[in-house]
Amino acid sequence: MDTANSSQLITVFDGALTIRGKPRPGRDFPFEATFILDHPSFRQFRSAKPPRHLHPYQEEYVQVLEGALVLEIEGREHVVRPEDGEFTIAPWTIHRLYTPPAEAGSGAATAGSNVVRFMASGEEAQEAFNMDLLFFENWYGYQNEAIRNRRSIDLIQAMCTFDAGGSYLTLPPYFPFRRILSRAAGVVIGRWLGELLGYRPFHREWSSDWSSAKAKMQQSEFYRKGGSE
Repeated sequence: MDTANSSQLITVFDGALTIRGKPRPGRDFPFEATFILDHPSFRQFRSAKPPRHLHPYQEEYVQVLEGALVLEIEGREHVVRPEDGEFTIAPWTIHRLYTPPAEAGSGAATAGSNVVRFMASGEEAQEAFNMDLLFFENWYGYQNEAIRNRRSIDLIQAMCTFDAGGSYLTLPPYFPFRRILSRAAGVVIGRWLGELLGYRPFHREWSSDWSSAKAKMQQSEFYRKGGSE
């Protein structure tokens, strides 16, 4: 993954996905993401939908600028296009976001375009663990490495990174108190068990600002070992 501190540019999947920081007053982690739908390296990334998850602390904001995205909220799919404006995802809402299926790409995207471009940002938060560009750098960087090496996603690593990003993978619908248990599982497995097994949420090779990554990890006794490297 290529990163640049000056522009906070994340490039993964051989250029099929780029994320560039776009400062916006009053918002955390504002960025513009661009997917190249017909890029050869995008097919593997697109073959599996991202995990359903929730953010207990922050509202998340999504606005499609070009093409279309599927925003799945509480199990219902919404195809979002530029004319729909900005969507707000409330805290504790189970959701995920992905590009339309390949067979629907030409119809879902703007006519004649194989590009999906959108803005994302979040509510400003004071918690030690919240969504920021470090989280997105490390989550996409980890996926990029896993796909290149033909490896399955390590669930503990995913939960560890999501926990440090104030986000939690959600349990199946048949679990009672699903949201609370999902957050508890993220803390117990991603943070506590992850620390015992040597996992850490952020990695130098995927972090454009390693000093900030270390400082963030040092705010938790469970991640301090990674923050001291």
